[in-house]
Amino acid sequence: MNDEQWRETIGRIQDTFKVLNHEIVRGDEVSGDIEHIEFETPQGKMKLERVSKPRVVGKSALGSKRIGGSVSVRYEYSATEKIHTVRAFRWDDQSGEWKEIVMKGDRFHG
Repeated sequence: MNDEQWRETIGRIQDTFKVLNHEIVRGDEVSGDIEHIEFETPQGKMKLERVSKPRVVGKSALGSKRIGGSVSVRYEYSATEKIHTVRAFRWDDQSGEWKEIVMKGDRFHG
């Protein structure tokens, strides 16, 4: 979901439902930014979460050729391109926690 589609979705939620919480948590270059909005619907409390991270453009393995030597991976991130991931959650009153809504086939479960 690109930035414009996300803004339109947030606007529709704000126009249609009672918003309980809306915040953006700024992360570092690797972890990215997390924006989430919690709102009340006729089906109960819902939450949308969008994570925006820099796109990985390359990686290289660093290590020794000795037996038992360690290997580490170094990632290179794009300065301009971002990856956006959106997840939806429903509040479960019985467990007192958010349950992710996942799509299986043509139906949502969660």
